[in-house]
Amino acid sequence: MKASDWLESLPDRLIAARKLVFPKMTDAANALGVSKQALEQRERKRYKGAKIETLVTMLKLLEEQAIISPPPEGGQFLG
Repeated sequence: MKASDWLESLPDRLIAARKLVFPKMTDAANALGVSKQALEQRERKRYKGAKIETLVTMLKLLEEQAIISPPPEGGQFLG
């Protein structure tokens, strides 16, 4: 299972996932091709964090570039 697929089923961990993947909001925004302000606005609007679609897009981008790998089988990706 890819991290992006796994994350789709974990809406309660959206903020933690974004902070894990991109500790700096600017890096996350650059990877998505949006402004920092736009990403911050999205995070405030829904779930008090990034929309699930945004995180899935980020994770798919990172997976394609082999920057991150999926969570271990049967394990959790976030603490």
